[in-house]
Amino acid sequence: VKGWRRGFYISVYLLKAANMKGLIMFNKTFLITVMLLLSVVLFAQDNERLNVEEIYTCKAVEDMNPVGVSSTFKNDVKRVYCFTKITGAKESTTVKHVWFHEGVKRAKQHLNVEADSWRTWSSKKIVPRWYGNWRVDILQQDGTLIESIKFTVEPPDTEK
Repeated sequence: VKGWRRGFYISVYLLKAANMKGLIMFNKTFLITVMLLLSVVLFAQDNERLNVEEIYTCKAVEDMNPVGVSSTFKNDVKRVYCFTKITGAKESTTVKHVWFHEGVKRAKQHLNVEADSWRTWSSKKIVPRWYGNWRVDILQQDGTLIESIKFTVEPPDTEK
């Protein structure tokens, strides 16, 4: 449950509990105020902005570091990785890597972010006929775009 909803549900529970105990109107007003403040605070937490401190497309990831960083890959590349270093997470969350080829979504991968500074990556198998322009969008859990990276897969060699 999103933070503001969680705050709302908690506040409604408190309000019902106060009503059951026959508390006076002043206490109900106080509880409604607490409900609104709690909802606002938790809503603000949901909208914390993550940052992409580093982003690379590469041929591999070894020891949590990108290897073979490039923005252009030969047609015989079997797999391309999108490596990101995410900062700004106040609590455990997820990001999405959404892979597009020539504007068509080819994959979406959910990745955990477990600390304020977290390295994570996804990869996409590249079929030889999928040459051309690619883009990977990095999205927060709520779908907000944080960053994008573009790369190109070269067309196959026609000379043999």
